[in-house]
Amino acid sequence: CFPTVVSATEDIAAPPSIDDANAVYFYHVESDSVVVEKNAQLVVSAGSTVKVMSGLIFCESLADRTADAVYITEEMTLGLNGYFRLKLTAGDTLTVEQLLYAALCGGYNDAYQGLAVYISGSLDAFVKRMNMRAQELGMQNTAYTDVHGIDDASLTTANDLAKLASAASQNGHFMRITSTARYALQETQYLRAQTVH
Repeated sequence: CFPTVVSATEDIAAPPSIDDANAVYFYHVESDSVVVEKNAQLVVSAGSTVKVMSGLIFCESLADRTADAVYITEEMTLGLNGYFRLKLTAGDTLTVEQLLYAALCGGYNDAYQGLAVYISGSLDAFVKRMNMRAQELGMQNTAYTDVHGIDDASLTTANDLAKLASAASQNGHFMRITSTARYALQETQYLRAQTVH
């Protein structure tokens, strides 16, 4: 289950094979037309596509607050041992910008949790906000349970993901960060300077 967007310069006459896919929604933006779809309303696990919704909300909420300092708390790092993370620890301090790039450019799960708690006060409150935003976007068959897709209980459809992808593609801050190939975390109070890929 994956939303695909192509540009007008690409050949859409021969769409990719969909035989092995459970659900497909292939939408051509410039012509505002669906090229091919299969089980577009089938409810499937959202997996890491959860991060698109989290990232969109981060960018909608924090675009003008990128210099703000975020103090990392225990809640921001809970439950992530064994998962892909930046290895933030309680007491670290990063800027919103650093966390945005670590999350959207690097995919680090603790950066997602850090921003979620920073925005909403708790992970549960942020997940509620994600579900409200999904309803606003008309994603009627989507239900989120976490901010990054780790628990694998979030559900969505190919059609709903296309709506989310469309909204994200219209957010300049989201597109700028997700298009970044490399971002160096500067040493501040977060002493382990790293490069996010």
